[in-house]
Amino acid sequence: MFWKKSKITIEGLEQSLIKSEAELSFLHAKSDTYLSKLILNSTKSNISAVEEQGKFLQKLSGFNFEDRWPFGSEISSLNVYIKLYSKVMPDNIYHKIEFDVDNHEREIPVLILFPMVQNGLVNGYNTMENYPLKVKLKAKDNHIVYEVSNRVNHHLTNQADNKFISEFENRLQYHFGEDFNLIINSNSNLFKVTLLLKVK
Repeated sequence: MFWKKSKITIEGLEQSLIKSEAELSFLHAKSDTYLSKLILNSTKSNISAVEEQGKFLQKLSGFNFEDRWPFGSEISSLNVYIKLYSKVMPDNIYHKIEFDVDNHEREIPVLILFPMVQNGLVNGYNTMENYPLKVKLKAKDNHIVYEVSNRVNHHLTNQADNKFISEFENRLQYHFGEDFNLIINSNSNLFKVTLLLKVK
């Protein structure tokens, strides 16, 4: 009996930890403090960038961790997010985006695609034209293949070892259980994260 109670307690704690980390992943995507600092401090920043960020944050302010929205809304928000970064980064950011989605009305958790891009923007290296931030998404039926890559940042020992990735894995597990696979590849030139996901 004691063993059974202990097992239940441990499983409950593990689930609570996964949910807490998943919520943190959502909150970091919803209010990117690094982007806010860039907008306030960048010499490239202007009233337009400040106003755009304000509208963007206002749009996201009403959403909660459990909310879902259409694929189309996620994609358009991701585009705005990347453009905001490109406007205020000290150096030019090169990026390439490819979206191939068969159903823009299919719903997914709000901001679920953001952490991989955040990792590429904050921890990656995207100022070389030959190595842009590449965001590639293909969604057909209920299957998603999502890739984000950037030039390896040689100032980091391991770009995968950070809160964006660890919390994101927990969010995926919370929302999708075992219906996902997160693959991380890195060599001397390129860092790439690939998400294989089944949406119900």
